Amino acid sequence: MAGAYWAFSSQKRIERIHNSHIANMILFFVWVSYCCLIVDAKMGHILHCIGILLGIVCIWHCYDSVYLFLSKNVLNANIYSYSFFIYLTHEPLLTIVKKTSLMLVDNDSMVAIFIIYILSPILVIRICISIGQIMKSKIPSIYSFITGRR
Repeated sequence: MAGAYWAFSSQKRIERIHNSHIANMILFFVWVSYCCLIVDAKMGHILHCIGILLGIVCIWHCYDSVYLFLSKNVLNANIYSYSFFIYLTHEPLLTIVKKTSLMLVDNDSMVAIFIIYILSPILVIRICISIGQIMKSKIPSIYSFITGRR
């Protein structure tokens, strides 16, 4: 309730900060720097939770800027049509990719774990889009059934 009150009572201030590309870039840099520092230092649970909260705020602020930039690209508009298929299929594949990748690297290397954490979703999304494109062109009736004609 406090968050909703703060959001509605200071909406103009939030929109001004939210739409500032420079502030968003600074926030993103602070978040990535913070994550790198706590990954290398193997800090405690509280610092990890602070990093998660900072990441949520960073993504919330940066999303509109990135979306406006990416939505101008026609290639990305085609990819957006697979968003529901990605939602349906990403979890099992993401778990497989992460676990397989973690078996291939030294589990004591926090940097390697961080890189897997960043790159695994990108790989999984690309795989899901490829599977979706193949299914949509080769077996459209099954693709349509799986996605509920979305």
